[in-house]
Amino acid sequence: MDEARSIQVMCHFSPDVLGKRRSNPTTSDQLTMLQTVFEQRPDFVRGCLGCLAWTAFSRGNIAVLDWVNQFGIELRSTVPIRDAVSRGGVKVLRWFSENGFEISDPDLLELAVKSGQLEAVRWLSEHGYGVNSLALANIAGKIRNVPILRWLVEHGPPLDLATATLLIWQYRQVEIAWWVSEDVRKHVVFEALQKNDRRVLRWILARTTFQDESAQWDIRAAIQSCSTDMQRWLEEDMSEVGACRWCFPTKMSIGGYEETALPNSKQRRLQ
Repeated sequence: MDEARSIQVMCHFSPDVLGKRRSNPTTSDQLTMLQTVFEQRPDFVRGCLGCLAWTAFSRGNIAVLDWVNQFGIELRSTVPIRDAVSRGGVKVLRWFSENGFEISDPDLLELAVKSGQLEAVRWLSEHGYGVNSLALANIAGKIRNVPILRWLVEHGPPLDLATATLLIWQYRQVEIAWWVSEDVRKHVVFEALQKNDRRVLRWILARTTFQDESAQWDIRAAIQSCSTDMQRWLEEDMSEVGACRWCFPTKMSIGGYEETALPNSKQRRLQ
């Protein structure tokens, strides 16, 4: 088992170890026998205990880990820690931390995101790994893991327009429109109009809100400027959707809108 080679059991058969087991004669006898075998075949015993430790790591068996650790466990590499992260083994990560093992590989948070392990992402973020890069959101979008993507948006930097458009058009994660600013969402609508992406338009206009009056006016103006086919589709498909009525303040005619009033803020700027 190659993975077991990343773990070394030191086999410290000290009086303290045996003394803790004197209340249980059967266990004490087993430990004495194990020590006897170790004195005769040390490599064999180390190998067996190393395999036992690896099995306990991979299955999250903390009781067995505690038992093996009485003989001393050292890690020859970070493979066991990385394996715990990729499996979402938060119990094992907690055990490593509580027993003084260093968890410091710089890419562990990225590994947790790539592996789709939200609980590991949360644990790492609480133990020194900052969610400070939009690249993590890109990874979550690429693997189409919406729960992790939403968590990263809520606990990391806000999505900018470049990241939002990548997630929506390359990875088809239109749900992120819920979690971006109105300004970013407005520009996504502009791009959807340019791309004639009716799925994205329908999703954003029907499921999100634009509270800013200026953003509403800009979107109406963009609709007025788009192609006749797009205007016809918007009128036929969206004008009766309650959440979208602000997009249609007047009856649409083929070729454009009738004249509509500017919002108060823009009227003041023009005066």
